[in-house]
Amino acid sequence: MGQKIPAKANRLGVWVRREKDAEPRLAAEYSSSWFEEFNDFADSLEKDWKIREAIAKKYGKKAGISEIIIARKDKKVEINIRSIRPATVLGKDNQKVDELKGHIKDLIQENVKVNVIEASSTDPQIIAEKIAYDLERRIAFRRAAKTAISKAMASPDVIGIKIIISGRLGGAEIARTEWYLEGKVPLHTWYANVKNGFAEAETTYGIIGVKVIINRQISSPGKQPVPSKGAKTK
Repeated sequence: MGQKIPAKANRLGVWVRREKDAEPRLAAEYSSSWFEEFNDFADSLEKDWKIREAIAKKYGKKAGISEIIIARKDKKVEINIRSIRPATVLGKDNQKVDELKGHIKDLIQENVKVNVIEASSTDPQIIAEKIAYDLERRIAFRRAAKTAISKAMASPDVIGIKIIISGRLGGAEIARTEWYLEGKVPLHTWYANVKNGFAEAETTYGIIGVKVIINRQISSPGKQPVPSKGAKTK
């Protein structure tokens, strides 16, 4: 029951239903969605890894990519890239994404479809990368964390946020961990819409790790999302 694994990993494969929900839902979705024969599983897993490495190498941190979702269906690999700056990923006249599509097609020898989706500014991965960038620019870690918290909590769908920063904070000789919490972040509540983000800041005095955990409201069709007090697990 520790807090050392991502909230997403702790929720994969779990179906939940609140008292007011008509249908159950998955507590967390997989980043790779496909089925494969036992003998071909390792090959498909390696291809997924190559796809993610190719995207990371082409765009780096400046594209603001929060998530890469890979799905295999109808003998085609569909890649959904969530980015806070879709224009940077697409390039002029979709030149960059076409180059990426051709490179991945040659890399895995399969038909490829690439979609670029705009990510939310309150995505935990985007916030973690922004804090890491601020730390590399020698902005004080407390200031960077509290600024990120205030901006995230200004969004109406964010219930709570927790930021954990570890390393030689402020250039101290002994590494330590500091965390900041605002609102509610129930890591052991299955129905809670909790998501993690992680980034590393490469400073002159070592690497500083930044973890961001955000709890969002769960929207119901036709109703204003309101946090619930109870849940039923199916």
